[in-house]
Amino acid sequence: MRHANAPQHSQRRRGVALLLALLAILIIGALIGTTSWQIMANRRLTRMRQNELQATWLARAGVELACAHLLSEPTGYTGESVQPLPQARVDIRVKTQKNSPDRFEITSEARYPVEHSDEMRRSLSCRIKRSTSAGQTRIEMETPVGPTDD
Repeated sequence: MRHANAPQHSQRRRGVALLLALLAILIIGALIGTTSWQIMANRRLTRMRQNELQATWLARAGVELACAHLLSEPTGYTGESVQPLPQARVDIRVKTQKNSPDRFEITSEARYPVEHSDEMRRSLSCRIKRSTSAGQTRIEMETPVGPTDD
């Protein structure tokens, strides 16, 4: 009787071993899938953060560019649009404050990368005063550079 059950017992062991192997492969596959998804999500977040920082620094560069124009020749300067980098756009607006032709409000809006699904926009503004003394012209920040309330 013992010999008759031996092949059946051996087949059960093989079946259990096969199920355990499939279960192990399934668990490893799920872990690999989860890890891959997390890596992709982190890469996407890192790219978005990089684009956000690039847009912020481009907006700051726009404020600096406007200050340079106002320092050299403020007459008639109302801003401009520039492309300092490929896939970047900076729109600069300059308003002369009423009753004070030497005080200006600068707004700089940067977009990076332009026309892309991950495009970031950052807008900064400040108020400056242009003054001349002893033959030297300088720019003074009246309000610090900061995000606009848009």
